[in-house]
Amino acid sequence: MLSKEDCPTPYPSVKVSQKLVFKITEIDVESQDDLGSYDEDYDQLQALSLSTKDYLKGFPIGQDKFKDAWENLGAQGNREGNLSELTQTFQLPFKSMNPAVNGVIAFFGSMSICDGTNKINVTEKVHTILLSGIFNGSFTVLVKGQIGFNQEYGCVIKLTARSLDAAVSQSLLECIN
Repeated sequence: MLSKEDCPTPYPSVKVSQKLVFKITEIDVESQDDLGSYDEDYDQLQALSLSTKDYLKGFPIGQDKFKDAWENLGAQGNREGNLSELTQTFQLPFKSMNPAVNGVIAFFGSMSICDGTNKINVTEKVHTILLSGIFNGSFTVLVKGQIGFNQEYGCVIKLTARSLDAAVSQSLLECIN
């Protein structure tokens, strides 16, 4: 059984500080003469926060097509020698299955939900979620997650990310935060 200590800590997003620097030039309206200029700084801008999900765009693959897309991406990666498939388990901060599924979808931003896996069958103890997308406008990415819930450990997800680049697959796992 997986304990809370066995679940890796997710990676944080990157915060970017900003500063606006501009030049102000005073001009006489009537004569159009340049009256001088000076530099002005404005550093009261909010910090910009970027995370992996900001580089993801949904890529709909059609109803009941996820399995084919998964296998095709795997076959292409095996042919080209660049298949990357990473699996990791995370503990989720949710108290039940419904918020967990919605939360996982939100972690991945605008990735497309495949095969209606956003709908939960309340009689099952494990729910599978399937997502597809494009990373940074270049890489097809697929995510398969199995979310389970029990009273002792809460919500846990076993997440598998597949792409044709190891860094992209690793970045997908970093979306869980």
